[in-house]
Amino acid sequence: MAETQTRVATELFSGSSHQSLQNPVFRTAGNDMHTYNFNFGPSGEPSGFWQNWGRVLRQVSEYFQSPENRDALRLPSPEIAAGSTGAIGAQYSIENTRSQQGLAESNDVAGEQSQDRHDVFEMMASLDMRELKSQSTVTNAEIYTRSMLCADAGLPCWHPQPRSPAGDRGIVPGDVGTFDLMDGFIKIFNIWEDETFAYQLPPNECITRPNHINEGNTIVSGISAKACRSEDGRHIKSYQFRCKAQQGAVLVCTTSADLEQLADVAALRDCLVQHAGAVYQHANAIRRVADDESLYVVSGCIKSDSWALAAYQEPTEPSGEILELARRNMSSHETTRAPTYDWLSWMGEARFGSNSEKVGESYKGKDQSIFLRGFKLAFSRECRARLNATLRAKSNDNGRISKDTPSGAGFRGNTQTTASGVGGPASSVNTSLTGIQSLSGDIQVNRFPENSRPDFHPSDCITRILMELSNSPSMNAKTGSDCAICHDDDWRHNPMFSTPLWTDLSCIKIIASKAIYALNGVAHLKISGDELARPPCLADIEEAISYHREALDISRSHLDRSTTLNSLGSALMDRYRLIQTMDDLEEATSLHREALALRPMPHPNRSESLHKLGTALLYRYRCTKIMSDLEEAISLYREALVLQPSNHPDRSGSLNNLGNALLYSHQQTHTMGDLKEAISFHQKALVLRPPPHPNRSASLYNLGNTLLYLHRRTQIRIDQDEAISLHREALVLRPSPHPARSASLNTLANALLDRYRRTQSMGDLEEAISLHREVLLLQPLPHADRSVTLNDLGNSVMARYRRTQTTSDLEEAVSLHREALELRPSPHPSRSVSLGNLGNALIDRFWCTKTRSDLEEAITLHREVLMFQPSPHPDRSGSLHNLANALMDRYWCTKTFGDLEEAISLHQEALVLQPSPHPDRSASLNDLGSALLDRYRRRRTMDDLEEAVSLHREALALRPSPHPHRSESLNNLSMCLKALYEETNALPRLREAIDHCQELLKSHYPVGHPKRVQKLEYLDSLLEMFSNTTGRQAGRSHIDTVAQGQGESAVSHKYQLARPLAIRGGDAGARTQRPVRWS
Repeated sequence: MAETQTRVATELFSGSSHQSLQNPVFRTAGNDMHTYNFNFGPSGEPSGFWQNWGRVLRQVSEYFQSPENRDALRLPSPEIAAGSTGAIGAQYSIENTRSQQGLAESNDVAGEQSQDRHDVFEMMASLDMRELKSQSTVTNAEIYTRSMLCADAGLPCWHPQPRSPAGDRGIVPGDVGTFDLMDGFIKIFNIWEDETFAYQLPPNECITRPNHINEGNTIVSGISAKACRSEDGRHIKSYQFRCKAQQGAVLVCTTSADLEQLADVAALRDCLVQHAGAVYQHANAIRRVADDESLYVVSGCIKSDSWALAAYQEPTEPSGEILELARRNMSSHETTRAPTYDWLSWMGEARFGSNSEKVGESYKGKDQSIFLRGFKLAFSRECRARLNATLRAKSNDNGRISKDTPSGAGFRGNTQTTASGVGGPASSVNTSLTGIQSLSGDIQVNRFPENSRPDFHPSDCITRILMELSNSPSMNAKTGSDCAICHDDDWRHNPMFSTPLWTDLSCIKIIASKAIYALNGVAHLKISGDELARPPCLADIEEAISYHREALDISRSHLDRSTTLNSLGSALMDRYRLIQTMDDLEEATSLHREALALRPMPHPNRSESLHKLGTALLYRYRCTKIMSDLEEAISLYREALVLQPSNHPDRSGSLNNLGNALLYSHQQTHTMGDLKEAISFHQKALVLRPPPHPNRSASLYNLGNTLLYLHRRTQIRIDQDEAISLHREALVLRPSPHPARSASLNTLANALLDRYRRTQSMGDLEEAISLHREVLLLQPLPHADRSVTLNDLGNSVMARYRRTQTTSDLEEAVSLHREALELRPSPHPSRSVSLGNLGNALIDRFWCTKTRSDLEEAITLHREVLMFQPSPHPDRSGSLHNLANALMDRYWCTKTFGDLEEAISLHQEALVLQPSPHPDRSASLNDLGSALLDRYRRRRTMDDLEEAVSLHREALALRPSPHPHRSESLNNLSMCLKALYEETNALPRLREAIDHCQELLKSHYPVGHPKRVQKLEYLDSLLEMFSNTTGRQAGRSHIDTVAQGQGESAVSHKYQLARPLAIRGGDAGARTQRPVRWS
């Protein structure tokens, strides 16, 4: 084939004076396209040169556009090619080093020459190979990879099966190898497991997030998907797909997939930048790394037990045909651990795979890598040559690089340089980026760059551009690098990669938004401080405190003293945040107050002192709950804002802190004005912190928190959804090891838990538990916030127990709350929270196991809580509520009237502490009403019954639809009204009870609800009363009307109730649990 094309090319260019054919052999590795470079360098430029050159171009155009030669080019599809810059299509560069004056012997000749040249340029512009795109082909692997990049999960693997020499667990963090589009990741060595790689490495600590992608999830592009479950609902029997575009791909997680990633990805980046040359030399000594191959260092992977994937590049015929992936029925001789699926039909390329472990074998873990995350290391040819030369010179006897070899050997330098703002706006960056050197006195035409296919991996594109930018003489910030490194997280969360149509320009925009750094000759993107903040070092803080104290002792003038006071106060605040010592906080507050006194109006730094003193007081309020500190902090922040115009660099900080202070005020006073003002200030702060502002994540986090409080007041779903979206964005800006990552994970998890309580979406609950577990891994003992995470994880696991009734969840929740309590000895400010939550968990276990000791311990714990929360503590009402419920539980078991009396007294006190519009008032109204109904049943006192009716009416009014607890109030009010009717024979009370019960059935207990039969029976009893009283047989017809068309009969279900109806603070047989949650 090469001979044929050589002959054709020679014929085409037989008229040129310097004819040469370069790269006559096709390269088959990867996706590189074979192309030729033809160099024409006439020793002179005779008359008619441009006419001859035009003739050559016409022959080229006719050759490639002829039907028999269209397949000679393999170009991307029309969809992928659209909008691309530089990487797709013909690229030409014509340089003529001879002056135009030297070419023109006369004006006439010059005019003709100029016109001929113009014609050639027009012909070259028309010879854009994108015109042939309708006949071009693209591999299914490329379609799949580009489509799955949109999932924002990492680098997709067309072949997820592990390849030798991967171990039992498949690909793991630390693996170094190459990544090929068709063959996937090919491991060479692991930096932690290979003892001959003798360099200082970061800790090999990994975080595993189980069920990162749930079983049955599908990721699709250009396809619609539908999962069909088996009749018993236990598993998915098939998936159905419809192709909706010219190209598409699908990934099906037939089993759940876990995320395994390094806890400190940034530390690995630092290590690779320091030792990039050593990594290449070590890899090349083990297995020859091709000149066009980059290295890939894995930092994380998403792995499953089985998977199915497919890609196509032609629409199905007929249009809309259903394609199916069906679960295979397991025969007796099939003993694989993972279920097996078969593709019943597919127009493109489809496959299914799973691990080979058998049932009964020791389970080694998931090993099928569907996505990878890692670093791409690219090296220039010159760099490879130097590294290889160094390797040959200093290698030891077994061919491995000696540990004495400098890790930076082969690179141009070991100094750090920065290129802040390199690239500027994307439009100002040269998008061709492919250097073309002209031959002296010649004209050179490069038909294609070395790889004319677009990069399938954005990291390849970014590293290539990084090296070219850092060496480009036209760039002001030339860093001189011949190696570049890029992590998948550098592009993964960018919306430009949410479509398969990303181009070089997308990568250029990412690079232009950051600064290029070069260290040891390795170019990489600088990560902003908000993305890669490091936790403060206690030793450094203490050293700073010592210096500031010494400076304070020798300061003389007031100006110097105020500055030193502020600096020492700030250092003490840093230490307080780290080790939570109240003495540091008190001293910092005193120092900032003294500094403010030395900066009266119109001192230029007065706003700074106002801000710092306000922050210290806000921290002190959080510990002591003294309202005067909070009120003073708000006043100081407001004054600071007045002194800070819109362009003041500290204005966003004052807006942010004032918003936080107002939120604390709302938590105390429940004033909606404070809450709405807090939201407004946080929104303004966020506007002043656009990407890549280092504190943007803090504003996203705080605004999300404030919207969550608004949702708790208004129950407006959009506020909760927006808050979750903001917390997700903040989490993206806080990758490990960001010191605030654990706070973002924890808060997002709590928000998802709250949404689960509203929507009952198990996906939210499972994600919340998974996030809490990740936080716990980031907070080993003696981390100061570990108890917070133990507490919140315990609440999430308890929520799952109440949904699934899985005993192991209940036991884990009790264990987590006990551990949290142990980490909060008296006088820990959050001890009362753990006491209350452990008490609630023990009550749940009592109802599960009927162990009286659990109930008695819970009551003791709740009594201790009240000792820590004297009036007017803001959480006292919730603790009164919990103790009252625990006593009611014991009353229902023992019928001890004293417990009932005490419970009523506690509920009444809690209600006094929850005036309208307190968000928990409806719960106290509901539970007090239920307790009074129980006392009425014991003493038959009409005052108790009438008060119970009144309380439930008020609770129902505070729970308009779609309040998640409206059904509870409807049920309890209906039952109180029934009891009132039985005492008074007042028919309006019975009619009202019937109305509430009918709303309960219509809006809250649809067909299929496990308690619907119970409610139908209750409605039947009410209607029967109505019939007996009025003498009309309306009861049966009414109940039949409710069940009409739904296959239900109240008569047939009348005696199917497992137990009689009872009121216990909620729906029949259910007990209200409102654990106090600390965050």
